[in-house]
Amino acid sequence: MDGIEIPESVKQFAATTKVHAAFLACFVWHLLCDFAKYVKLHVVAFYQAHLKKCEFVYRGIRVTTDRPSVRPSFETICLAPKFLNWLDAFPLDKFDLRSINLTDVDWFGSSSNPEKLGFLKFKCDVYTKLGEPLDGIVFLRGDCGAVLIVVTDEFGKEYVLLTEQPRVPTGGYKEEIVAGMFDTRSGKTVINHVLKEEIKQETGLELDENSATSLGEFTLSGGGSDEKVHLALWRTQLESEKIAEMKMIQFGETDSNEKIRLKFYSTETFEQELPRIADAKTSLAWLLFKNV
Repeated sequence: MDGIEIPESVKQFAATTKVHAAFLACFVWHLLCDFAKYVKLHVVAFYQAHLKKCEFVYRGIRVTTDRPSVRPSFETICLAPKFLNWLDAFPLDKFDLRSINLTDVDWFGSSSNPEKLGFLKFKCDVYTKLGEPLDGIVFLRGDCGAVLIVVTDEFGKEYVLLTEQPRVPTGGYKEEIVAGMFDTRSGKTVINHVLKEEIKQETGLELDENSATSLGEFTLSGGGSDEKVHLALWRTQLESEKIAEMKMIQFGETDSNEKIRLKFYSTETFEQELPRIADAKTSLAWLLFKNV
């Protein structure tokens, strides 16, 4: 038996079989690795959506969520300055706010960045100090700034500068004074900084941060939203040729899909346009301007 020689074809078959077996083993290994990754991703997703404990206590107020869409970013929401500012400002001496259930959230960027919290909806379990229950659904979006821009040309004629842009929630285009949401901070310096950025993006004009005059701050829809508008007035001068040029340009921040056109209305006839424009902050700013 020791002298029997194994045919070359058998040796080649054995070698080929070993190679195929090695390739098969590698293929099966990769399949197992991919399957393990798949299982891990789905286990993590299931944990985030259904099992992870979501509870946060701030100023004695218990914050939770029962929504799968909110659970993955729950910790980030609880660190978001916009949400914490609302909790800090809530008057616990006037109301008994026992708990908050977060029901929906939108981000203006990464949901892992607390600074990028966009819109937050939640329901409060809240009562008067006498124990009477209150409606407590809140749409949290933070404050905004808006500025009435009054332009004077070289002939002394005055105009009100408005923007016209698509406003999907209203189902059409809206004319309004320049406006923009605040970031997570507050204070006069921030207000003027936000207005400067919005004016630059929406009109191309440069605002001196110290030249805007405050017209006050006002609640827009207190029945459901925390938002207040901080109104300001800015007077500036432009050549009539520049005004004509600005009417022909599309403005707006590209990353925000803004498509803005500018409108200039004579201050002599602007008040007649207000019922058609039907924008609360624009009408209020004009009323305040007329009484300055």
